[in-house]
Amino acid sequence: MKIEEYKNLTTLIKISLDTELNTWWANSKLGSDIVALLKTGKVNNTTLLKLYSSAKEALNWLLEDELVKEMDILIAQDKVNKNRINFNINIVKPDGNDDRINYVYNLK
Repeated sequence: MKIEEYKNLTTLIKISLDTELNTWWANSKLGSDIVALLKTGKVNNTTLLKLYSSAKEALNWLLEDELVKEMDILIAQDKVNKNRINFNINIVKPDGNDDRINYVYNLK
């Protein structure tokens, strides 16, 4: 089965965000720079913008392959634990149903 045929969006999003870019043998385009950005241990507005851009780029294939109809990505530093970054991904599926997928990343 090709990854494009796999329909569990939560897993596809997690794989796309957590795989370092150019490291997956089956598809060198799959992945993001998120892991590398989080390893810096620094969070500021520039880092948050880079995380957003990386997430948007990593997940764009889901729109192109029409696995999702719409997607909105929100990334913010946790207000209580400054070493935590919250990712909220709101998607609209092709059937019109929506879903929200949340991830929490801790700085290395």
